[in-house]
Amino acid sequence: MEVVPVNTTERFFTVVVILLALVVFTSFVGSITSAIARAREAHHAEIRQLDMIQAYILINKLTLNLGNRITSFVQQGLLKQNQRVHESDLPFLKNIPKTLKQELRSEVFTPILIRMPIFSALTSVNPSNAHMICFKAMGEVSVLPGEELFGYGDAAASVLFSRHPTRLRYIVGGSSVMDAKDEQPSFNGAIVEMALWLQWFHRGRLIALRPCEIVTMDPGLFHDCITMPSFEYMQSYAVSYCSKMQESERHGEAITDLW
Repeated sequence: MEVVPVNTTERFFTVVVILLALVVFTSFVGSITSAIARAREAHHAEIRQLDMIQAYILINKLTLNLGNRITSFVQQGLLKQNQRVHESDLPFLKNIPKTLKQELRSEVFTPILIRMPIFSALTSVNPSNAHMICFKAMGEVSVLPGEELFGYGDAAASVLFSRHPTRLRYIVGGSSVMDAKDEQPSFNGAIVEMALWLQWFHRGRLIALRPCEIVTMDPGLFHDCITMPSFEYMQSYAVSYCSKMQESERHGEAITDLW
């Protein structure tokens, strides 16, 4: 049975439906075409970047081993957009009210901060001070395989907390990778905690084995956040910490960045 419009109203309705379907279908096809074009352009940009790297390696006659390591690192960098989203990746968060941003950073960083017993206690004694540390002194970064978070002999600039400690390799001293003696970063503690309490120069290297997420704490900003009565509490802890470190060294214990 054939169904056709039989009057002016039905014909008008049919024409409107056909026009709407045409517009929707055209828009759908256009969005698919645009997405494919963007993906193709991004892929071509990656290929151009890798070609430029290869050209640079050839022009400068780099060794095969070094060239392969550089190329591998660049390829890993091209995949970095697939890692954890950070606050710095979301520009619109810069415009939210300060109080809202403080609550945001407190909820993001407090679970990391309280891995250290001293800050777990601080959260109970003076929660507002702990929240201020999260707000002002802490941040987060993504690291790629082979990326060095710090080198032997460098001045310590940050205290580090790893979300994926098994993806890190700590090499004691200035040994080469092949001759290195490893230590496994503690999951529940901080890496380079001593940078909070004294001037510290790294006694090893920390390298990422796989993509991982690192939370950082700036010692200078941390000191600016400490207020009374937390100051005396932190000062007492710092004195005790440094005394135990000196005593351990006197007894021949090797003090590393993971102590």
